[in-house]
Amino acid sequence: MYMGHVGIGLGAKRFARAAPLWLLLVAALLPDLVDAVGGLTPWAHWCQTHSHKLTGIAGGAILMGAAAWVIGRTFISALVAALLVVSHLLADFVTSRIAPWPNGPVIGLALYNHHILDFFVEGIVILSGWWLYRDQLPRERQFHWAFFAMLVTLLGFQFLLDGVVGVSG
Repeated sequence: MYMGHVGIGLGAKRFARAAPLWLLLVAALLPDLVDAVGGLTPWAHWCQTHSHKLTGIAGGAILMGAAAWVIGRTFISALVAALLVVSHLLADFVTSRIAPWPNGPVIGLALYNHHILDFFVEGIVILSGWWLYRDQLPRERQFHWAFFAMLVTLLGFQFLLDGVVGVSG
């Protein structure tokens, strides 16, 4: 899942109002960020091996939960941030095939191999998260053009990934 993770992070803001949106988005995307940024470091192999495994997810959940606690000072913010990291693995199960531990079985529904279905599922996730986040904004910002542009941009990127690039898992 690509843009769907952003949708999940946006929707989580409804439940973790004390946490800043950027922190929730980082939590939702953390395994992919570790994988991408870690790939540019001397620890590339370790990052790419563990970022999407249960051990990496557990460590990321603890890290993001602690960060949300320090910043938001509420248990619910910490819990939501930690669960966002866990949600990453669950969402990836739907769209790709992953081994949850090193040398473990490869599992997942692999929607990336079915681009139209993947776009439909991720589109629903994006739209749902966007809608949940929208309800948290003041009324005048809920109808601002930029807010709708965000939705169109997320769906557009997902369309490009599914339609033009044709990402496979």
